[in-house]
Amino acid sequence: MSAAPQAPGRTRALLVLGVVAVMLLVLCAGVVVVIRTTMNGDGDAPRASTSAPASTPDGSAPPAGESESQARRDEIAAEPMMQLPESAAQPQPLVADTAGPPIVVPAPTGAVVPGGPPAASGFPKTPEGALGQLAAIDEAAMSTTDMARVREVYAWAAMPGAVPEVEWSPAVGVRALISSLGGTEDARTARASYAVVQGQIKGTDGPDFAVVCVLGELTVSAATSARAGVADCQRMVWHDGRWRIGPGGQPAYPPHAWPGSADAVRGGWKELIRA
Repeated sequence: MSAAPQAPGRTRALLVLGVVAVMLLVLCAGVVVVIRTTMNGDGDAPRASTSAPASTPDGSAPPAGESESQARRDEIAAEPMMQLPESAAQPQPLVADTAGPPIVVPAPTGAVVPGGPPAASGFPKTPEGALGQLAAIDEAAMSTTDMARVREVYAWAAMPGAVPEVEWSPAVGVRALISSLGGTEDARTARASYAVVQGQIKGTDGPDFAVVCVLGELTVSAATSARAGVADCQRMVWHDGRWRIGPGGQPAYPPHAWPGSADAVRGGWKELIRA
């Protein structure tokens, strides 16, 4: 499966997550703002970019097996996901229906401590472990209105060749929040928190690669408070004994929905049980 052509870098960086985040702050500030995101020139959700390396560091062509593996990983990342209307992200009643059995996420072995990693770590080499690590990364990166904190999390989490920080979903979302608040100084008085509630394992390629997705509640408090369901998917690669955001572009956009709602069930989101 080939990926759809990419829009210009800056346009592609304005992810659905950023749109939802801006809408939250618009509610908080009481400002009427209309923001349209055109991913491929027509507003459709984009496919992920491919990233098969053209050559190795010494200039030679990569082994055929490596190119084939990267192509499989790009295909998993680029597979389109259901898209829901913007209203699906708004708080709404919970339902008893589910998209399937809960996913048990193993506990991390490394907690966040002063001077240590900016997110919980030590998740096992399993798809569920990759999901747990992404949840920890996104919770750390999106529970702030401080871009320095976001960059700290990205630098720790992302491998060389991963989606650039300027296009990384949490960075786009937090940057949009800060801008909507009026800039860095005004954003210091606001509070943001993100708690992952549901998830899904989109696909795997061997024991060291998984595309996983999380869905959580984003709460922003400024002049008033607002909440929305915000989702994120990333390529996770087992590298040097831990899960990291792997090489390649941003995966296809996941469906944003209020966790536990009928829309979340439609989007394939399953409850996460943290061991």
